[in-house]
Amino acid sequence: MRYLSIDIGTTTIKGVIYDEDGLVTQILERKSKTISERSGFMEQEPDAIITHVFEIITEALHLVRVLHDRIGFISFSCYMHSIIAVDAEGNPLTCCILWSDSRCQEYTEQYKQNGMGIRIYKNTGTPVHPMSPLYKIMYIRDNEKAVYAKAKKFVSIKAYLFQKLIGEYVVDHSIASASGMFNIHTLQWDAEALAQIGIDASKLPTPVPTTTVYDACLPAFKDYVGLDYPLKLIIGASDGCLANLGSHGLDVHTGVITIGTSGAVRIVSDKPIIDEQGRLFTYILAENFFVSGGAITNGGLVFEWFKNTFPEISDLDSYLSDYHSKANGLLFLPFLNGERAPYWNANLRGAYIGIQNNHTKKDFLFSTIQGICFAIKDVFIILQTLLSKVDTVYANGGFIKSNFWILLLSSILNKEIHILDQGDSACFGAFLLGMKASGGIASWKDCDRFFKESIVYKAESLSVYERMFELYKKSIMQNEKIMADLSDIQSESR
Repeated sequence: MRYLSIDIGTTTIKGVIYDEDGLVTQILERKSKTISERSGFMEQEPDAIITHVFEIITEALHLVRVLHDRIGFISFSCYMHSIIAVDAEGNPLTCCILWSDSRCQEYTEQYKQNGMGIRIYKNTGTPVHPMSPLYKIMYIRDNEKAVYAKAKKFVSIKAYLFQKLIGEYVVDHSIASASGMFNIHTLQWDAEALAQIGIDASKLPTPVPTTTVYDACLPAFKDYVGLDYPLKLIIGASDGCLANLGSHGLDVHTGVITIGTSGAVRIVSDKPIIDEQGRLFTYILAENFFVSGGAITNGGLVFEWFKNTFPEISDLDSYLSDYHSKANGLLFLPFLNGERAPYWNANLRGAYIGIQNNHTKKDFLFSTIQGICFAIKDVFIILQTLLSKVDTVYANGGFIKSNFWILLLSSILNKEIHILDQGDSACFGAFLLGMKASGGIASWKDCDRFFKESIVYKAESLSVYERMFELYKKSIMQNEKIMADLSDIQSESR
């Protein structure tokens, strides 16, 4: 028997076929196109995403059929924050509005100021930020009145997908808990949040546990993909929560760090962790498993910006292979796109501080990577303060291709970094959740048998990084007003 995990990402939709031992046998991909026709708008075509998913399933079924085998289940991972307005016939009235879309920023600023934002956060676990679908619906209500009036439902891209698969709008507790509208304590849509946007629960998908299994598929879906045998569909969870599961992060003393396009630090606990200052998220992985942490906006995309600015830099390790300066006195604030945790401030901006005429391109590159690591450390420290001491750190994401980057992060955190050779962590997490949901394993502890031994990286901790990190923190506080003014000027010039 084979098993298929599908991860719907903002740039890539990926399908990974696993065997019964959790080993990858095939990887299938489709690229997604993001549309940005107006400043602050980030959208994708919903039906283009559905087509890509169906194509991957079709191809996977064919590949497994050639091997005279079958797929036992398909388990789904998806990006956390999205919203689509649909009419009574299920037609999209909007594009799929992505987490990175900032059109609703004025609403989040208002809710930070009036105290209602923190109240909703304490119920939902979703920080007050433009990523939240709650505030995007506010924008639609006030700025796209015809769409708001005609909308039968407001759904995530995964709920939109499952309507095409089974004929119902359903959403897993994990994606629901990242909407800003779902009460993570009662596991129901939050009445106080819904009152802010003037809708009731009938306008939203039906929330279900992440381990929910569907056996019946729509005939149109079966015909499209060529499915001629019973197949389980596991609704799954969000990519961030599944990345934790797929990185061996199942206890409160194990931290998981992801640096891909963006980044995150996450820890699993058996109850919701609510930060009184609203700096951390708490989302649902499964029953009695809550993933708490903070997501940073500026991860690998900052490195990509640097490479695009200086095209001759392609490989980090080779370019810095002879770089030995650990204290170049050049500080970088990596906020090229505002920031989420722990500041939740879309007006923060990037900056190099301390430039001298002897600083080279390599110094700037080193400081850029160091700044991203400092952003991770900022969240890491808060998690350790609020929860407990993190004994073990696993890491995943594109940055693990660079030994230089892993070792620098190890030195800055003063922690060993464990790297698992499991492939895509969100897809592997979806596989593990699928095994639990379908009865392939009896308990979450049984996931251990699928993990390979980790590679451990440990670099010497240097006091200069502590000094630089303190300057990093001070620089943010002292320049916050200047960055807000610059953000205003940038908005006016667009």
